[in-house]
Amino acid sequence: MDGACRVVSFDTTAHNRLVDDGPCSEVIFAAIKTGYFFRFAGLAIEELAACPEPKRSMLFSACRKLQRGQSDCLFPHNWLIRELVTSHFSRPSSFDWQSVDVRGREYERAIQTYELSFDEALKIEQWAAQSEAQKKYKQTFAALRPELQALFALHGEPPTTKFRDAIRRAEAGNPNLLIAIGTDLYSKAVKSAVGEAIVHSFIQACPPFKALLYSILMTWFHESVRDPATGESFGAQRNDLFMSAHLPYCDFFVTAEKNRVQERCLREIAAIANLMTAILSYEEFSQRLLLIT
Repeated sequence: MDGACRVVSFDTTAHNRLVDDGPCSEVIFAAIKTGYFFRFAGLAIEELAACPEPKRSMLFSACRKLQRGQSDCLFPHNWLIRELVTSHFSRPSSFDWQSVDVRGREYERAIQTYELSFDEALKIEQWAAQSEAQKKYKQTFAALRPELQALFALHGEPPTTKFRDAIRRAEAGNPNLLIAIGTDLYSKAVKSAVGEAIVHSFIQACPPFKALLYSILMTWFHESVRDPATGESFGAQRNDLFMSAHLPYCDFFVTAEKNRVQERCLREIAAIANLMTAILSYEEFSQRLLLIT
């Protein structure tokens, strides 16, 4: 975090809410400027860039208003994790995740120079890339479901109904699923095979990586493991869950998703990963601002 000044980040839906509320949002802009450090999530910026006009210009106009106060921007989750992994790989004994530079200065500049507001080609590219990533992500876990359900049937037991129970079993398994997924991501980032001991130490030392791994396991549970009729539901989309990598970098993460699925999922991930970040609905955050202004 940034000293005594509390850090707040918005999901894409919260950025949209600022615009949708029109003049009513001016008090929110003013309160954030005077009382908070605003930290843009790179993944949210990429989603805003995929919006059609004229909404896209309005969204980035609002982002420029937020930049008038104290602010910065983090890389999206994939770049952020890559920087953290490569830093740990080069000096594991002295690794400190908070000292790794994951600031997306290019994103900050692009907001200021209007590059993201009017780039229609970028909009098309971002929309296609995000749609394809979500499709492949969901297909991966849907394809795994028949295999896992067959294993439950083979052992004569029903699928686990609770996410935390599934996590405990996944981490107690051989192999440990959390470490197995982490090893795959770590190895891809450094383009080299690495041992599980290195990855385990990295998971313990790097909250953003741990949170991202739990978000992947959440999709694994929701799409591949649970019985839809009896199991807990954590059906947030890929990008909504991958915002979890940004959580350790802020005190408050705000979402305005109407059905509040992302809010529930991120709160569960924050609890399991032992993060101090408060996940708030837009209404909850607005009420906090109004109470202190």
